[in-house]
Amino acid sequence: MLKGLAIAAALLVFAGAARAAGTKTVNDWTGVCSNLGSCAAFGFSPEDADTDAYLRVSRAAGPAAAPSVLIAFDPGEAQPGGAWTLELDGRPVAGVGPLRAVGGGGGARARLSGAAALALIQALRDGKSLAILTAGKTFATVSLAGSAAVLLWVDDQQGRVGTVTALASPGSKPASAVPPAAPAPLIAAAPAVSQAGLPKAAPKSLTKDVVGCDRIDKPDDIVARLAPGVVLWGPECEAGPYNEVSIFFLGDERGGHARQITFAEAPGGDQASEDEPMNASFDPKTRRLSAFAKARGIGDCGVTTSWVWDGKAFRLLSEFDMPACRGASPDDWPALYEARAR
Repeated sequence: MLKGLAIAAALLVFAGAARAAGTKTVNDWTGVCSNLGSCAAFGFSPEDADTDAYLRVSRAAGPAAAPSVLIAFDPGEAQPGGAWTLELDGRPVAGVGPLRAVGGGGGARARLSGAAALALIQALRDGKSLAILTAGKTFATVSLAGSAAVLLWVDDQQGRVGTVTALASPGSKPASAVPPAAPAPLIAAAPAVSQAGLPKAAPKSLTKDVVGCDRIDKPDDIVARLAPGVVLWGPECEAGPYNEVSIFFLGDERGGHARQITFAEAPGGDQASEDEPMNASFDPKTRRLSAFAKARGIGDCGVTTSWVWDGKAFRLLSEFDMPACRGASPDDWPALYEARAR
């Protein structure tokens, strides 16, 4: 009864809200939706758990998109696979049979789709804790605190509230009432060019007047030719315990006529642009600059971003965000922004 009242109250808050890329965290659950309308909701182990486990509900945009579920255990360590069963507040989950988990160097994972995924998601709304068992013994749990609110937020972002396709707030409206998926922005990447004859380090003159850029003894600079006479200079300014910070310039072949550049971030993120990409790398074959800003050393939260050179500027190609530092592998992080390069 109380959970039903909470959902009804949240519906009033969400009513009429603009559907856009963004993130939402409630208790032990976090949701992320992209510019294309795809969404993922994560539920994590309790904060005091000995080993991390999480559940991810993923769903693309559009009326025909079906949800899927991933359950991951201890992604930071090697774990064996095996047969798993699930219990919700001490009872088996109706419609969900034994799961086959695949083990490996990045933990163990089990996946659900179709009717089994729907049965589990529907059960989550009324539970407190999901237990993962093997041979009848619980080895991990996922908290369900916040699940109803975050799944409702996902429904709202995808325009599903009140339709038969909704996960947390189903109604009588047909699936055809759900908006279609947005098309991915298309970026024309510039042609690749020779990288012959470039130095390995950026000239010191680039950073002499830049406040806060403290050059280290052996910097890992990025130097890449984008076009004849146009070079991307990326001097490394700082090397911390888990993040290396660089700034970037466009200049000529010797670093002259240089201007510092910034990079667009995804709408719905924490900031509009980035002027100090972390742990950056550049691939001259694809003309893509990539960055991985770790929020803590084990790399289970933060932002991974990529931009592509189109001949005039670096355009945002993708951004994957994990706001919650709760053990999620970067391989499982959801998209906040996606474009397509050709």
